[in-house]
Amino acid sequence: MVVMFFDARCTILRSRFLITVVAILVSNTAIAVFKDTEHGAISEIVEQKVESPKTSLAENIFFEPRLTHFIQGSDDDRIDTEQGGKLDITVKVNLHGMDVWKGAALVIRGESNYGDSVNGQGGSIIPVNLGSAYPGETGDDRNDINSFFLAQRLSETKTLTIGKINMLDFSIRRGSGGAGLDFFWNVALVAPPSGLVPPYIFGGIFTDSKPSLKYTLALYDANSAVNRSGFEDPFEDGANLLLTVDFPVTIGGKPGFQGFKIAYSSKDELDQQDIFLAADPNQPADTKNRYYIAYQFKNFIVENPAIANGGWGIFGQFGLSDNPNEFDVTWALGVGGNSLTRSRPLDKWGIGFFDFSISDDIVDGVSPFGFELTGERGMEAFYDFAVGDSLFIGADIQYIDPSLETSDSFVLYGFRASYRFQ
Repeated sequence: MVVMFFDARCTILRSRFLITVVAILVSNTAIAVFKDTEHGAISEIVEQKVESPKTSLAENIFFEPRLTHFIQGSDDDRIDTEQGGKLDITVKVNLHGMDVWKGAALVIRGESNYGDSVNGQGGSIIPVNLGSAYPGETGDDRNDINSFFLAQRLSETKTLTIGKINMLDFSIRRGSGGAGLDFFWNVALVAPPSGLVPPYIFGGIFTDSKPSLKYTLALYDANSAVNRSGFEDPFEDGANLLLTVDFPVTIGGKPGFQGFKIAYSSKDELDQQDIFLAADPNQPADTKNRYYIAYQFKNFIVENPAIANGGWGIFGQFGLSDNPNEFDVTWALGVGGNSLTRSRPLDKWGIGFFDFSISDDIVDGVSPFGFELTGERGMEAFYDFAVGDSLFIGADIQYIDPSLETSDSFVLYGFRASYRFQ
């Protein structure tokens, strides 16, 4: 019975991590050296000058279809070789250019997953393939409108975004981010989980991007908006608040930034000391609010002025959270970007390491029943070859040391092809 409960608890943990991914940074206009206008959720639409001239309807509606396919497996007998992918379409409407709404843009993005992935196999809790994890991997959960929001430019530096927002689109940075479609695959390196920022949220984000300081303040429903519109009983269980502050930093003549992130939730969650009490419906269990704090940085090592945002550098994040989050102390470090060689300026690559410590309350709670938990840790390396401007084909390798001490470590091999229709 204990084994059955622990297996169920692992499934709950894994599912919860699939709806609590936090973006490394939350922004719609990034510090210039790391801004990626090719993939940003609002892109250059909101960034147009308010005095830009009126243009035709066709010139103000942008369609961006994309197809990404994955193959991933291992020589470990516990893990099957799986393949699947994602089709997503983004529609951006420049309301300002149409003379409908000054300084505004509407963004809608739909996605559909197909096939299977190795997520959850081998005893890993953190998804090893973020691109296939969301919005889901079975049935109707595979399909979702992950973005439907209005972005309002308030001034040269200030932007307000309201609606259902795909936070993974806001994690785009050189060397990391990319929603599992552009750079790293593993959630721990794409968007380290905090337990407080779901991949899709319903709420608002205010950003002020001054040259000397950039900060973002987000207020959103405490419940995930994955496979939901967000209008179903919004804020019924509470609200989450997220603040990020970034400072531009130059090290060795190379640009970058350092900053911090603070998140708080008013939603009551089960105290991890009471996880076994919760299995008994007649036994009351305590609930608690929670917080998350993190320090983060990025800095170029090599720049390639021949292309926009060209070059590569280091990045990292160190996080701390409290009970009832599953992880307490976390870190992720890596190096990557593009232009590893000047002859291949558009190629993307990266090497990263991560370690996520499981809450002591969970470790102590399951230990008397013969289960020994440790942190989940690993590394990942990838290289994507650019075939023209629209097609990227690459390989990925991951080493995973699962959280359950009795589960052996394993190696994953993967291949990814992503094509942007133009």
